Amino acid sequence: MKNYNEGFARIAIFTALILSGCALYGKNNAPYIIKGEMILEAENVEEEQNFEIGGLQVYFFNKENKPVTEFTIVFSLFDQDGEPLSMGRSTIVASVKKIIEPFTSFNCCLSLDQNLCEVPEEPYVVDYLYVSRIVYEDGSQWNDAFGVNIM
Repeated sequence: MKNYNEGFARIAIFTALILSGCALYGKNNAPYIIKGEMILEAENVEEEQNFEIGGLQVYFFNKENKPVTEFTIVFSLFDQDGEPLSMGRSTIVASVKKIIEPFTSFNCCLSLDQNLCEVPEEPYVVDYLYVSRIVYEDGSQWNDAFGVNIM
């Protein structure tokens, strides 16, 4: 029985190392950097805004040597206690069509009004933010449907 347990433990450790190595490899090879935070209407008074209730301020950096024409982001919203939204959708998918040159950043604000059912007192926490798809000018695509490359 001792040999069986030792063998199982070695296989478990080996599997854990392989899986963690794959995850680290994916993060290091993601062709983008992304950051996002929710802002409310009251916080954005002096800037022109495309929302009434709240928006997602997005920073995207193209790490590839070819222009991006479109990217799709996925993210979740949580209240200040870390709970998913009780009303509305807490996981959101949004697509941005914009030419972003190689090694260049892009900032934009996406309206969250369609995804909210109430006006929050404080901005929601943005988490599990990742890019699920990037379309390049040459027609090629990069995909991460399951968020392996979450930053």
